[in-house]
Amino acid sequence: MLREADEYARRLSKEKKKWVEPLAFLIRAGTDALRGDSGRAAEKYKAAANAFDEVDMALHAAVARWRLGELIGGNEGADLIHEAETWMRRENIAHPERWTAMLTPVSAKD
Repeated sequence: MLREADEYARRLSKEKKKWVEPLAFLIRAGTDALRGDSGRAAEKYKAAANAFDEVDMALHAAVARWRLGELIGGNEGADLIHEAETWMRRENIAHPERWTAMLTPVSAKD
């Protein structure tokens, strides 16, 4: 299934729409996390968040930062999770953790 997810990410990367590449980063971050490569996963979650910012997909950027925060842990990670949750609550999202799980189903805990 990881190879299949990688293939979907590769296909997405070939699309010519700017909002698609961040989705590919998100998929790759999840597969890297599942493979135990937290360094590469963190790089991709960060790249996804930044790319989502560039295409005004703030919710997706927030959940990518939430997952990045879980992955890196410590104070920096807690700050990223807090910022993501705060943004979601300002947008009247009642259960930020559920939205995060839906949009980025792979967490550092998996």
